[in-house]
Amino acid sequence: MPEATGHVPTVRAAALTNYVAVAGSLGLDGPAMLREFGIEPKLLDGPENRIPASAVSRLLVESARRSDCESFALMLAERREFASLGPLSLLLRHESNLRTVVRSVISYQRLISDILELEFVEAGDEAHILVAVSPGVANRQTIELVMALTGGFLGGAMFGGWRPAEVHFRYPPPADDSVHRRIFRAPLLFNRPFNGLVVAAATLDRENAYADPGFVQHAQSYVDLLTQELPAPSLSDQVRASISLLLPSGAATLARVARQLGIHPRALQRRLASAGIGFTDLVEATRGNVACELLADTDLPISEVAFLAGYSSSGSFSRWFAGKFGRPPREWRLLKKVEPAIDQKG
Repeated sequence: MPEATGHVPTVRAAALTNYVAVAGSLGLDGPAMLREFGIEPKLLDGPENRIPASAVSRLLVESARRSDCESFALMLAERREFASLGPLSLLLRHESNLRTVVRSVISYQRLISDILELEFVEAGDEAHILVAVSPGVANRQTIELVMALTGGFLGGAMFGGWRPAEVHFRYPPPADDSVHRRIFRAPLLFNRPFNGLVVAAATLDRENAYADPGFVQHAQSYVDLLTQELPAPSLSDQVRASISLLLPSGAATLARVARQLGIHPRALQRRLASAGIGFTDLVEATRGNVACELLADTDLPISEVAFLAGYSSSGSFSRWFAGKFGRPPREWRLLKKVEPAIDQKG
């Protein structure tokens, strides 16, 4: 039984800043497109207005398709100014260094979007900012918009004095990557195990010349109030997001997820049970979403898909997938690749 919360994931209207202009430059009727997906154009006049995330995601996908522009979402991100982050931009601009900027972005990511899930992992001489979005909206356009905005926010907070060491994408390269290169200004690696930004560890503690601890403290108090005013995402949504990030490491356990959410494992189990939800069921459903998403939208080898879905071998993954979806992953992927071509001919 699904958890009854009534919560609809949303994003700030700022996510569609300059949508009408970008759509128009590519031959689309921007206002008509917005209305087609249930978004009143006047909503974009207020950057803090909230818009259903599913509507924004479908709008981006269809805009890219109709304009025949794979980089549609990136062109939107390119026109965003750092100040469009709203009050959060003031906090980030005065953090002490890039490390604290990253941590603040992660702490307050819900002010940006309900579908965003960022994780910061340090490993030796580099760190990874892993980018994930809710399974229901995890398409190429939405992911690229989020990644470009994340990189832009970090660069903006450091007054343009930072860029990623590398940018990783799970899916294949576009036919033309010129917009990607212009926006990210870093080596692009496609068909990788994760979506995210690679950061040189040496840049994390580089001092921000405009750091102001006193201002940061006041800004945090204000941003905390804004966060408290947001409708709370369902517990199951929070758990799913955490599971999707932990699956590749094989650490999508009740204890690890509870730690990420700041809840005691037994308390998490009780809260899920009271809503009629089993943790194991959530892991299974999330694993299925991740596997299908990767098989349909990327050219990653089955072995990589298996790893990202939390399996140590292709064989065990293939047996699980066939049992759950009725056919082996290779056959399922082939059918998914054929379906769009049939639709276009029709």
